[in-house]
Parts: sequence; structure tokens; C-alpha cells
Amino acid sequence: MENKTVRTHEEKYADGTTRIFEYNSSDKMIKETAYSPEGNMMYYVIPEYSAEGAMTKETIFTPDGKMKSYLLASPLENNKLKMTSYDTQDKMTGYFIYEYNDEGKIVNWTKYDAEGNIIK
Repeated sequence: MENKTVRTHEEKYADGTTRIFEYNSSDKMIKETAYSPEGNMMYYVIPEYSAEGAMTKETIFTPDGKMKSYLLASPLENNKLKMTSYDTQDKMTGYFIYEYNDEGKIVNWTKYDAEGNIIK
């Protein structure tokens, strides 16, 4: 897969943080970088895709390039995706359920802890 950035998208949040998404010529996200309200990088994310183009994994790195955690993707029914989070010791720490519209945009998400309790 091509890893050259051809387009970026920036999102600013109410808590003052910013995330910048980088996309390749196939419009696949190739990197996400998060910044604190002060403008300091907090982490970055590198996704991996299957041969069919579906996201299979996201690896989260500290600003100095050390792996912080990773998420594995599992498609669910009805335009939903489960992303299970693991720490660097391969211990499951929780998961997210994302809901998408027909255009593939996230319309809702729910965060769960490792026991399945809703966090957010």
C-alpha cells in the first residue's frame, strides 16, 4: 500500500486537543497524530490494512516512536466495527464499537473496559 500523504484532515475537540489525519492517493488513512492543547504531540497511530483494503490493526506510538498499544479490528454486522485494545504485553485493556453510516463515516462510538463495562 502506498504510504505517501496526499491529503490531510484536521479535527479540533472541545478539550483543546487536535488530531491530524493523513491519507494516501487511495484515500486510506496512513497516519493519525494527536496534539495536546499546547501543541505538543501526544501520540501517533499507524494503521494496517488487509489485501482487500479493510483496516485490520492500528498501532499507537509515543512521540519518541515507542509502541504504546495496539488495536485489532473485527467487523460486526450492521455497519459496526469492534476495535480491541491491547497493551505492549498483549493484555486486552478494553474495546471500542464504532458505528458507520452508508458512506463509511463514523456516526457513533462506545468505549468499553476489559470487563465489558461502558466507559464512554
